[in-house]
Order: sequence, then C-alpha cells, then structure tokens
Amino acid sequence: MKKITGVLLAITAAASLSGCATNKQLDETNTNLAVLQNQISLLSQSVQVQRSQPQPKPAAPACLLGGQPYSKGAVVAGRICTSNSIVFMGAPAPLEWQLYTNAR
Repeated sequence: MKKITGVLLAITAAASLSGCATNKQLDETNTNLAVLQNQISLLSQSVQVQRSQPQPKPAAPACLLGGQPYSKGAVVAGRICTSNSIVFMGAPAPLEWQLYTNAR
C-alpha cells in the first residue's frame, strides 16, 4: 500500500510540475510584458497629445461648379444650390445642385 501511495504521489508531483515554466520562459514573458507596457505608455502619451491639439473645423457645406464653391441659395445657370435632405444627428445636410424654376 505504501508503494502505491508513493507512486501516486510521485506521479501527482510530476504532473503538477509539468505545467511550470522554466526560468528562460519566465524571462521571455517578462521581457514581452515590459515591451507591451512601454507600447501602452507611448500610445497613451500620443492620445493625450492629440486631444490637447485643437481639432480643425469641418468646411462649410457648399456646392461645387467648375471647382468653385457656391453657398446655399446660389443660383447659377438655372440651378440652385440647396439641400434635399434632413439634418441627421446634428451634421449639416449635404448641398447639391437642383433645377431652379423662378415661380412668378
């Protein structure tokens, strides 16, 4: 009975130690962890710098004709610069050229 208990104890000890990492594996893991922590730190600093810089304002909506911008309500060659859609989530509606008929 003592032999069986001793063998079972030896098998249990060997099985539990088989999952342990070697010193080399621990050193590699620690090195990789240090690299990842450094990358996180650099990314965090980059985000802080980007947040501190003023964001450029979007260009005012305009209709383009021949590379020239025209504001809302401009009438050129029988067409008017206007929006044909509703405002969605606070963004300005896109402008487009539409046929303009002057109702008199």
